[in-house]
Amino acid sequence: MNARWLPLLLPLVLVAGCPSARTAGPVGPLTAQVLYPMGDGTTWTYDIDTETEVNNLGITRGTRGAGDTVEVTTDAGETHVYERRVDGIYRSDAGVWLLREPIAVGTEWPSLAGRTARITSVTETVDVFAGHYGGCVEVREEGGDS
Repeated sequence: MNARWLPLLLPLVLVAGCPSARTAGPVGPLTAQVLYPMGDGTTWTYDIDTETEVNNLGITRGTRGAGDTVEVTTDAGETHVYERRVDGIYRSDAGVWLLREPIAVGTEWPSLAGRTARITSVTETVDVFAGHYGGCVEVREEGGDS
């Protein structure tokens, strides 16, 4: 994460993912693979709630992938490596989990910069130009250096 964003991230709330189809709820079991499909050309967008009047939009794109590993580039130009593992999506370049299973309220894990990530909802809804999405997962990060 670019250091210029760090003051804006207390606490950080991300909608980690929604099922890929526009539905009123989850299509099947919530897993990291369903919420975070990985591959070349895959794009993820995040609504980053800075608890100020202005939210930030984060965009990450899969730029190169092979098997269970994908290299991603952020809108800030940073490159990271994500790995699909049995128990979630792991950021092997940083040694932290991006999304950890089980996908259930209360699941938590260590995140970047000493923060703790916690799933706070699995029933969020999001309305965007592409439609209405239900069954979205909200992840909140708190604490740490930022």
